[in-house]
Amino acid sequence: MLPLPSRLSTWRERLPAPNPEIAWQRFARCNGYDTDLFFPPDKELPESRERREHLAKRVCADCPVLMRCRAEAVLSQESHGIWGGLSETERRLVKKPYRFDKAASA
Repeated sequence: MLPLPSRLSTWRERLPAPNPEIAWQRFARCNGYDTDLFFPPDKELPESRERREHLAKRVCADCPVLMRCRAEAVLSQESHGIWGGLSETERRLVKKPYRFDKAASA
């Protein structure tokens, strides 16, 4: 029989430590949804994209971490998908209000 405790401890040692900076994501309303709803497939037709984005934004609309998700996506310059109820184009348009002022935080 295999020495189970040592195998488990080795497996646990390989697990990454919890990242408190992304812990908020477990409260996101999109958890459990198919990621295809939030990220476009290759060569998506404009009509299909409009419908998919509308549905994804409806999921985001009453999400408890909507603003955190939106801010993270803008600050990290996320270039794909719907994040915080915003598309790639919409995030570029709101980027300036989320700029981090290093002088103010010092």
